[in-house]
Amino acid sequence: MKIFLLLLCALSFSESQAQPGGGGGRGGRTMGGGQGQDQSERQRPKMVEFNASNIVGTFNYDDNEAVDKIKLKSKKEAALILDVRQAIMTYNQAVNEIALNNKDNFDTLNVYMNALMKSSRPQRGQQRGSGDYGMQEDNQDNPMRQAKRLAEEKMEPAKKGIQEEEEKLNTKLEGILNEKQFKKWLKYQIAVKKDLEPQAESENNNNRSLGGGQGGSSRGGGRMGY
Repeated sequence: MKIFLLLLCALSFSESQAQPGGGGGRGGRTMGGGQGQDQSERQRPKMVEFNASNIVGTFNYDDNEAVDKIKLKSKKEAALILDVRQAIMTYNQAVNEIALNNKDNFDTLNVYMNALMKSSRPQRGQQRGSGDYGMQEDNQDNPMRQAKRLAEEKMEPAKKGIQEEEEKLNTKLEGILNEKQFKKWLKYQIAVKKDLEPQAESENNNNRSLGGGQGGSSRGGGRMGY
């Protein structure tokens, strides 16, 4: 409830600060400014939505794809393949449980962070035009910065839990795979996480600025559906 109220206050403050001035002329536009303003809107990068689940890394590995990437032979290494699948399934189940336990928390963060990001976009554009954008971003009292800190605090337990499960998975696989196979697994793991990173479509890739987590995308089993 406390995080809900704090985010609501930050959102309300940001919205009040983001209201554009009326300006001179009809409809608040200056002469000749309409066309340039429309062009600026078209050129503005698309905002990357805040997704707490993806930031902390709640995705599943595809055990079939993993076995293929590690280059395990189905007949000669049937027992090893079974052990690898079991290790990945155990990891996936643990991540699913973390995602489910944090569903309400993540949903609340998503709603308010996305609303705050959306309402602050006009304000950031005005600050860029005036040359004080960087100064505002560095301001510790900036509503967006405060909201990010609160979001990081709320996501940290889930993020830490997933990191611990990943360490268990890697330790297990390192113990049953040979050196060459384990290197292939790590290479695959890195590729999955890279594919899951949000694309840099916004001025400030907000998801990456919040610690990145383990990433989030579709390669290797995909994001959680929570």
